[in-house]
Amino acid sequence: MERWQYPTAIAVATLDSGISVVTITGVVTPDVAASILADNAAWLARSGAVAQVANYEGAAMAIDAPALLAHAAGIAAFNPALVVPTALQVHADQMELWHLYCSLMAYRGMARAPFERMEPALKWAADQGSARAALQLHAGSGPAALGTEPLSPAQPELSRSLGPAASRRG
Repeated sequence: MERWQYPTAIAVATLDSGISVVTITGVVTPDVAASILADNAAWLARSGAVAQVANYEGAAMAIDAPALLAHAAGIAAFNPALVVPTALQVHADQMELWHLYCSLMAYRGMARAPFERMEPALKWAADQGSARAALQLHAGSGPAALGTEPLSPAQPELSRSLGPAASRRG
């Protein structure tokens, strides 16, 4: 188990059967979000998790989806462990934020899905983790073998080509 204390939030991470569960409580500001994502990426690398559930149900999000994406994509560029499929357990009132975040992350090659309950979030994470592990065995290992490395700033043409598709996905 890992526990991280931030100025306005707390995060606790555990690992069971290759699935990380990180629970975040408190107020998630832009600075705190960057710290949580960086600590979580390091945890995922150390733990060897194949997927995770990030439980934000007890968190108040004081950051918008594009800013959260910017932090996540930047951190994943340096620590690809953050690319693991992540189910997001969230409060129903914040579902719009999380749907947008998941769509934006998908265009960066990172699987995310929001859920209101833990049981389906854990099932999704386990299913995605199993599929990812099978692909890694077949294709090699790491995000590059799966083609899921985040887009770099050197790939603006791909970023631009994905932009209009985001508005069609709903």
